[in-house]
Amino acid sequence: MDGSKGFTDYIRYPLEDFRWDRKHLFVKVGSSVFTGSGIILDIESESTKLKGKIDFRNLISYPKSILAPGIMGWYSFVPFMECNHGIVSVNHDLSGEISINNKLIRFDGGKGYIEKDWGVSFPEAWIWIQSNNFNEHDNFIYAINC
Repeated sequence: MDGSKGFTDYIRYPLEDFRWDRKHLFVKVGSSVFTGSGIILDIESESTKLKGKIDFRNLISYPKSILAPGIMGWYSFVPFMECNHGIVSVNHDLSGEISINNKLIRFDGGKGYIEKDWGVSFPEAWIWIQSNNFNEHDNFIYAINC
């Protein structure tokens, strides 16, 4: 997605190019890998070339207790919730770089946040990407939900 140019690219992968782990944060799509310790991107289409690596360090998890086992609080105990939400890291350090169509973006000294959503009533296909680069703050990359 390039908001300044109003351009979005959609790249389809066959199901056999998708791997995940139910116990640990690990998603692999094609040659790209998303984990709790970083992201490796290797995406190429006719109009988009996206390559790079971002490492996550010093992850801070959301506080948990017996009565509030996560961000959903007591709703975590309700069976058959249509939607579940979790926070992997409320804040962590970033380092690395990504090249988007040969334009290099560095993330050294940046901050990150990772969340996850799952359930039985999600749309069949869904992705949410958010990021910013405010002058008064470090670079920030928001989790990709898919």
